[in-house]
Amino acid sequence: MANRTRELDRMINKAEAALQAACGQLTGAGPDCSPTQSDNLSAIIKGQEAQLDLLRAKKSNLIAGMPEDFGFKAPIDIDAVINARFGEMQAKLNKRFKAECQGVGKYLAEEFNRFCDDTVAAIQKKIDEVDTIRKELESRGVRYRGVWQASEGYSRGDMVTNDGSIWHCTVDAATKEPTSGSGGEWQLAVKKGRDGKDAR
Repeated sequence: MANRTRELDRMINKAEAALQAACGQLTGAGPDCSPTQSDNLSAIIKGQEAQLDLLRAKKSNLIAGMPEDFGFKAPIDIDAVINARFGEMQAKLNKRFKAECQGVGKYLAEEFNRFCDDTVAAIQKKIDEVDTIRKELESRGVRYRGVWQASEGYSRGDMVTNDGSIWHCTVDAATKEPTSGSGGEWQLAVKKGRDGKDAR
């Protein structure tokens, strides 16, 4: 029994030192300690206190001449206590993280949809403005036909771009390329600007 008592004394001293170290670590963490760190240290301290109580009770039983496990239904597994506590905290953190991710995902989806709606609305507004201008020009007998092509037919009111200038068709059926020598079929509307300094 004496050998077992000395062994329990060594185990008690070791457990007390570990408990003091954990308490000192929790106290020294101060206000910068995160809730997760604080919970972890508290779980370790709780398990070490339970282990220390068990060792002291075993020693008391031996001194009283009783079996050291007398009065205990089962020995306390400190690792199981700590792991169970960690498992609870991990489950809570996972649940909160999942909820926060879902919230962020919903916010991003809403912002993306709002951006798309605003962009489409802005583009549609510009299209409507251009269409209004086109209709107004056509009502005046003016139609812009793009870059002049010899294979296309052009009539009075058509406007084309040729060699950087914009020309207005003045006849019912143009047969010539819009240039200064087109014989009056085309009238210069906008003259080509001068090339920039770097133009080749």
